[in-house]
Order: sequence, then C-alpha cells, then structure tokens
Amino acid sequence: FIFTDLEVKTKEECLKIMSQAMEEKHVVTEDFYDSVMDRESKTTTTIGNGVSLPHGSPTAVNESKVGIAAGFRCFIKNM
Repeated sequence: FIFTDLEVKTKEECLKIMSQAMEEKHVVTEDFYDSVMDRESKTTTTIGNGVSLPHGSPTAVNESKVGIAAGFRCFIKNM
C-alpha cells in the first residue's frame, strides 16, 4: 500500500486513513487501528529523519503487508 499526497494534520489521522484502506482490503481486522494506537501509546516507533515504523498486534493482521505514506501536507513535526 502506497499513500501519496495525504493531507493530514496528525499522525493519528494518517494512521487511521492507512488502517482503513488496509481493512477495506481485508488485510487487517477492524481492531488493527486501535492496536496500532495502543502500541504507539507505550513507546514511539519513530526511528528518525521523518521515518516511523508503526505496527499493531499480530492478532489484528490477516496478511502481512507494508504501508508507505509519502508526500505529506500539513503533517505534524516530530512524528
């Protein structure tokens, strides 16, 4: 999944859009977004230079896939 030119204001909004797209394709369950946010609340998955590797619980994943978001507008600093 590649997401370009997203117009989002928060990391949460970006992750919600990405999670919903993957849910619509049955790659993840409806619990995936909440599991990602739960994971993010424990510790950030940011590795630096605008790169993060957010992920949720394996129990909320039907098929392993990668989502890439690039070309943000109005995205918050220090994701």
